[in-house]
Order: sequence, then C-alpha cells, then structure tokens
Amino acid sequence: MLLSGRIVPGLESMGYRRRDPSQVLLAGGAPFVLDGEIFEGGDLTIGLGPALRFLVG
Repeated sequence: MLLSGRIVPGLESMGYRRRDPSQVLLAGGAPFVLDGEIFEGGDLTIGLGPALRFLVG
C-alpha cells in the first residue's frame, strides 16, 4: 500500500488506483514502520483529523 497526499498524473495507467477514504485500518501482527515510526503490530486506524493552522513567520 502506498499512501500519498498528492495527485500524480499517469499513475493510473501504471496500475495505481487513487482513493480518498476518511480512514484506513492497518491490521497485522508483525511490527511495521509508518512515516519513520516503528509500531509493534496489531490494528492501527489512521483517520482524517481536524484542519491545522500553521504560523509562518
């Protein structure tokens, strides 16, 4: 599975399918790495949170 927040033209012709779910459930018993963090395994739900505002100075 590949998670990306951007639209890349031409990927569908190579077999990639874009979806826009409000949440994704990752289920598995083995440890895995997500965005540089190690998770011990089990179920992990990734969901859309509230919009964030950033201060730019």
